[in-house]
Amino acid sequence: LIWNISLQARIDAALSNGEIYLAYQPKIMVQTGEIVGAESLVRWEDPVKGHIPPDYFIRQCETAGRMSQLTRFVLEEACKAGNAFEAEGLHLPIAVNISATLLHERSIVTMVSDVLDKTGFDPRRLTLEITETFRISNLDLAAEILGELKALGTKISMDDFGVGAASLEALLRLPFSELKIDRMFIAPMTNDPKALGIVKSVLQMGKDLRIIVVAEGVEDAGTLTLLRDSGCVVAQGFAISRPVTFDKILEYHRDSEKPPKEGMV
Repeated sequence: LIWNISLQARIDAALSNGEIYLAYQPKIMVQTGEIVGAESLVRWEDPVKGHIPPDYFIRQCETAGRMSQLTRFVLEEACKAGNAFEAEGLHLPIAVNISATLLHERSIVTMVSDVLDKTGFDPRRLTLEITETFRISNLDLAAEILGELKALGTKISMDDFGVGAASLEALLRLPFSELKIDRMFIAPMTNDPKALGIVKSVLQMGKDLRIIVVAEGVEDAGTLTLLRDSGCVVAQGFAISRPVTFDKILEYHRDSEKPPKEGMV
């Protein structure tokens, strides 16, 4: 309890002094390995406690009433990184996680609009990944807010699809242009026929709905091969790359552009 209170009290300072920062996890085209996007993931390296798990300190941000401040920080840093990628010749779409709890007020629309104006980042290359859709208490209001966010030019993605009782209802009623299959189904698909069947069904549903489907949590080459054979287009996970620094993303991109060496598959 004492540590929780201390952590909450340190959030603002950690945001300003660099303890809280972003890492980026590549999204690739499954068939080619080409990098087609990157998800911005927030990290906290405390000088005393070391690495603090994101799920833990994000909950502390919620408890301390600092989710808006954290979200603005992540949006600004991600958009700045997107501009920096472009300056290096990498026109990379950037994804940012948005807590479903922020869809209860229109202030999130003002925030995103302000950050886009401030950074000059192209909204067409910004994807807002809505996390924990089961926490949306008013789908009608959320639909209006997401509609306004989409009108700014951003893409709207449903994160962790398949987890939480409201996922299908939210997919039906909210203006998502992408969904991410939760790792709960991706991880066991190589040895669990039921998981494989669910993944294939979601991939087919994505085709029917004409929305992008991203497989997240791809942790081994066998899973990536099975996704390729199942017609999955975009994937991310440790088998592809762990969350890495800005420079590592550029290195990954440059390596992927190199022609394969003779005799190599």
